[in-house]
Amino acid sequence: MAKRRGNQEGSIYQRKSDGKWCATITMADGKRRVAYCASFDEARRKRSELERQRELGLLVGTDRQTLGEYMADWLASARGRVRPGTFASYSVYVNRHVIPGLGGHPLDKFTPQHVQSFLTAKLGEGLSPKTLRGLHAVLRSALAEAVRWGLLARPPATLVTPPRLTRYEVAAMTPADARALLGAVQDDRLEALYVTALYCGLRQGELLGLRWHAVDFQAATLSIRGTLSRFDGKLRLAPPKTESSRRVIALPGPVAEALRAHKVRQLEERLRAGDAWRDTGFVFTSTVGTPIEPRSLIRRWHVIRARIGRPHWRFHDLRHGAASLWLASGENVKHVQELLGHSRISMTLDTYSHVVPTMHGDAAHAWTRCCATAARLAVKLAVNAVLNDSAGDCSPAIFLVALGGFVVLPAVLEPAAFGSATQRSIRTELRAHGGGNGIRTHERD
Repeated sequence: MAKRRGNQEGSIYQRKSDGKWCATITMADGKRRVAYCASFDEARRKRSELERQRELGLLVGTDRQTLGEYMADWLASARGRVRPGTFASYSVYVNRHVIPGLGGHPLDKFTPQHVQSFLTAKLGEGLSPKTLRGLHAVLRSALAEAVRWGLLARPPATLVTPPRLTRYEVAAMTPADARALLGAVQDDRLEALYVTALYCGLRQGELLGLRWHAVDFQAATLSIRGTLSRFDGKLRLAPPKTESSRRVIALPGPVAEALRAHKVRQLEERLRAGDAWRDTGFVFTSTVGTPIEPRSLIRRWHVIRARIGRPHWRFHDLRHGAASLWLASGENVKHVQELLGHSRISMTLDTYSHVVPTMHGDAAHAWTRCCATAARLAVKLAVNAVLNDSAGDCSPAIFLVALGGFVVLPAVLEPAAFGSATQRSIRTELRAHGGGNGIRTHERD
């Protein structure tokens, strides 16, 4: 009597339709894998090979899930594991490129050739090498997870080399550039933001996400604890880009002066706004206390860069400018890495290795002179604490004389508003931030 085959043991049979020999094995999920061969001996060898691969975990089930279906599932699972900005980038790559271009392929039949052909086609469509590397990174991450989930035997994208990236070369900012910038933003409502960006090298999202409780004037430190960005149609405060981006840095004197003056300006705006004020706690806000839109800041920056004749400067170049000036003045590269919040010192070296040799030998002295100039140019506006508890004594508008020139605050301060405890609290805070220190006040005629 013939011996009965055991559970999951393969079989061999000849197909009557064309005479081919079929080697079959059964997978753990109950589905079968079939290999078609020309002879019985070949089928026997193929069956043994399939059984060995099954035992080593190199075979996956035959579920006919498409790549598009899998990528949609993977994207949904990534939402809670990555930062909002990263998820937004993933969504663009997957929904705009991967699913339309590759979504119809069966997942278990997806090969490195498919990935390479896809990237080549996208390059022909005019996509930049940076975008193609982003597409490759998303596919590599998603398909590696498919291997961990048992849906693929190997990750196809890992076997493909992405296009070579042409690195953006950071232009070294000179002390003269820094002085021109500080002069151009003098008396700007957001002068303190630009001063902080140039002296501290913060990212745009870190600046917009900065809150007053993170500014310690007494200890002269600045704590970076979040970034503000628009995601899913809403402004959201998210954790920093990396763990190393969560940092505490020293607060330079010119930045401290600028932020103190900005605090006074913001308190004045709060008085003018009254009930319309939104107390969000952000350092840089609109005139009613709401967070600043990133796109609005970029529009303001375009005006400023045109004013100083640098139409090619991006806002992010302020961060690069801070780093290049630090390095040119002899700052240790490791310290610059920590100030910038880079996760690896190699990132700092790769980005700025060309900067120092291009600077003049006396750059350190020039930057020191620039710092002194910036301290004079930094906003020193302070409201004279003539606001007292009597509503009738409040002036409808105040002219402040600062830095040798007149600065107009077109503020109509409603007398009735000064009777509340909130308004008195704001006036007390104004006095605490230096209101009236050597600044003359004049009422409008």
